[in-house]
Amino acid sequence: MAVRPVLACGVALVAASSALAGTPLVRTLVTERGVGQVTIGAGTSNLHSRLWLQRIGGSGVAHGSGDVSCQGTTTSHRSSGQSEMYAFSLPPNGRVTMWRAGGSESCVVTASVHGKGRLVLALRGY
Repeated sequence: MAVRPVLACGVALVAASSALAGTPLVRTLVTERGVGQVTIGAGTSNLHSRLWLQRIGGSGVAHGSGDVSCQGTTTSHRSSGQSEMYAFSLPPNGRVTMWRAGGSESCVVTASVHGKGRLVLALRGY
């Protein structure tokens, strides 16, 4: 007896979703495009654990700086109300972690990236 393709696809989807049950759902908070320079920003209030800046495609290495400004009670090395600055390089399809949860904090993450040609950036997290 042959298995119907629709039934086989349904079984595969159930198996895949249960295998990924422990994996958090990655959200794209914002995407920005530009030529030569792009500035991007988002808040962490709806995230549980981490936020990263991801470069989508491109060529050559882009350089940037970022700022994480938090308010609230933290258990990490940041004090409440402090700002932390980053400098980084992003190759094509590269990413850099900008924020990790350290308590009940609400943070705003901003980054400015410059490079040659078209730049596409996304802030993603879970």
